Amino acid sequence: MKLPKEGDFITIQSYKHDGSLHRTWRDTMVLKTTENAIIGVNDHTLVTESDGRRWVTREPAIVYFHKKYWFNIIAMIRENGISYYCNMASPYYLDEEAFKNTLTMIWMLKFLQMVRNASWTLRSMNDISEK
Repeated sequence: MKLPKEGDFITIQSYKHDGSLHRTWRDTMVLKTTENAIIGVNDHTLVTESDGRRWVTREPAIVYFHKKYWFNIIAMIRENGISYYCNMASPYYLDEEAFKNTLTMIWMLKFLQMVRNASWTLRSMNDISEK
C-alpha cells in the first residue's frame, strides 16, 4: 500500500506484541498526511475483534499515527467532552493489505473534561504476562 492521500479511506489493523491480530477498524478517512504522520477520522465505523466479534464505534474519533514514534493517539469526541487514548505502540507501517501498528503492553486513557479537572485511568493490562 502506498502512502494514502488526504480524503482516502483506509483500514487500520492493530496487532498485539506477540504478532497476533488484535482489532481492525474499517473506513477511516485520511485528513492529513506528512512524511512521518497520518491523521484520520472515523465515525460509527465497523470494528472487528480478533475473535470475529463485530461492533460499531459510538462517536467520531480523530486518530494520529507516526512513522517514528512509539505511540498513537485517538481522540473520541463525546457529548460530555473529549476522551483521549494514548496507546504505546510501534510506529505505523503499511503493506498491501492495510495501515498497521503493533500495541505494546499497557494502554492508557485520559478523559479530559471540558471543565478544569482531568483524570487518568489505566484501561488494559491484558497483554502483560509473566515470563
